[in-house]
Amino acid sequence: MRRFLMMIAVIVLAACGSDGQDGENEWSFCDAEPVCPEQTFEIPMESSCPQGSECTEVSECGQTILCKEEIIETCDGMPGCPVGEVEYQSEADCPAEVTCTKAEMCGNSVWCAEPAVCDGPEPECPEGAHQVASSADCPQGDVNCYESEESICGQTVWCWDENLDCGECPEGATQVASESDCPADTSCYAVGNCTFPIWCWEPAEMCDGMPVCPEETTQVEECPEGEEPFCFEESLCGTTIYCLAESS
Repeated sequence: MRRFLMMIAVIVLAACGSDGQDGENEWSFCDAEPVCPEQTFEIPMESSCPQGSECTEVSECGQTILCKEEIIETCDGMPGCPVGEVEYQSEADCPAEVTCTKAEMCGNSVWCAEPAVCDGPEPECPEGAHQVASSADCPQGDVNCYESEESICGQTVWCWDENLDCGECPEGATQVASESDCPADTSCYAVGNCTFPIWCWEPAEMCDGMPVCPEETTQVEECPEGEEPFCFEESLCGTTIYCLAESS
């Protein structure tokens, strides 16, 4: 009986020794370290996961770390100017007479300034002409409708008069109030010897004429300084000449 008990003890000890060796060898060939996944970072294990955040335990080779999600802040706001100020897209767009300040947000910027104060004279129509709100308000028929010269405040007014000596567009051409009213891809030119010319347009392929100075004027290379309106441009089919009124 004693011998039988000794044999059982030997078997138990051998089994324990084998299990212990396996436990020691379980990680003997594992040297990797746990790494937090993308968009997460490691925080101390003893730290509690902050409220509103997600934390994950990552284990490798018997080691465990705690990983917290990385909150990537996004900014998609656009800056704006204070109420009452004018917004400009760049500093170069700011008028010379105002002081602009830069407003920034999320890498975007605009320039802001108080409205320009202009106390210069308002534009007026020439003597004998009638002032209207726009070219559409000019009367229909044989009238000269034109935009006044800009004042120092950048304002303009529309004028019309019954001066029928300003000339007219040639046959096949269409008269408009200003050069900006000519359609794109057309031949746009001025006629007449008035202070404000008459603008005409016609399809480019139909225009093959040359400008000619009116009677009692002489064609010159360029207008002498200070001779306006007695020296003016005469244009036709994309060609421009200068005409000087003959002295009486």
